[in-house]
Amino acid sequence: GLEKEGVPYVGFLFFGLMKVGSDPFVVEYNCRLGDPETEVILPRIKSDLLHLFDSLCSGLLSEYDLVVDDRAASTVVLANDGYPGPYEKGKEIKFSDDIDTIDGHIFHSGTRENRKKIWTNGGRILALTGRGNDLKEAVKNSYALRERVNFEGCFSRTDIGRDAREDHVGDALVAQHQLEIGGVEAALARLVDDAFTIDRVHLGNDVPAGLAADEDPPARTGVADPGT
Repeated sequence: GLEKEGVPYVGFLFFGLMKVGSDPFVVEYNCRLGDPETEVILPRIKSDLLHLFDSLCSGLLSEYDLVVDDRAASTVVLANDGYPGPYEKGKEIKFSDDIDTIDGHIFHSGTRENRKKIWTNGGRILALTGRGNDLKEAVKNSYALRERVNFEGCFSRTDIGRDAREDHVGDALVAQHQLEIGGVEAALARLVDDAFTIDRVHLGNDVPAGLAADEDPPARTGVADPGT
């Protein structure tokens, strides 16, 4: 479309895909990376990101040597009670002592530091990115990080990477959990959003449910699988 219109474009072009059965469908195009795409893609890029951007702007992208980690990545977003509706701030976030033993990264979003402690300061609080030799291991590590972080009223999706997990939670249980923490309206909105973002695991991106919000987009999750 842009090429036919004579509009030059350089930058990200992100495909939002929906998997129905074994067939992929394009839901949207984005000219940016959002959450949790960033948290699963950038940790796998081993090359210098600044040089990548410089090559892009200089028209030398074809000469840039992009090196990508072969390991998979999976992200689970930890959100605040009530989100995407009203929520409270100022809850202390506690981390287990052994959290550093999990292969992954913790990305802060709606947090603040005060008196050497971390406190909630938004709707989406943390993006917990697990790494692994395959998708199943990456998803397992994402939830291992999730189990080691806690604050009052925290919640997350429980069905991320269900194709790769043997201990997945059924859709009915997930819907019930959403009803309990976000009310009927929020739960229905998440389930409707799920209809457009069903299990993108094998396509490299599992997008979560939620409502659009100006300050904090809805709690989302992502999966990057190098084998697909």
